Amino acid sequence: NVYKRQPVGCLDNKRSMVSIYNLSDFINICLSHPLAKNQVFLISDQDDITVKELFTRLAKVQGRNLIAVPIPKVLINFLAKLLNKSAVASRLCSVLIVDTSKNIELLGWRAPFSFDESLKLMFKK
Repeated sequence: NVYKRQPVGCLDNKRSMVSIYNLSDFINICLSHPLAKNQVFLISDQDDITVKELFTRLAKVQGRNLIAVPIPKVLINFLAKLLNKSAVASRLCSVLIVDTSKNIELLGWRAPFSFDESLKLMFKK
């Protein structure tokens, strides 16, 4: 469940995500495409979103309103340091975007489901 209040108001760092639907489609392509042999691929839904957007979209799909409570990154880092969790804060506040151009150029693959479509499918079940 997405809670009514989330401390993500200031987290504007983008993340690449992949849904199980797009992952399974990509695996099927790799199993049948001759150019996929012995290759390493990075995969995403090709819709990079911020942590704040993630919680907002999750709440929307569940029919809830989200109140994002802005907590400055400085405060997050300070509290994390006090709790000896600096590595966690660093991962939370950093950008993590993957380049999927190889998937498009080599295999002609694009994510068949958008991030929002995948969320709707996930919560439908």
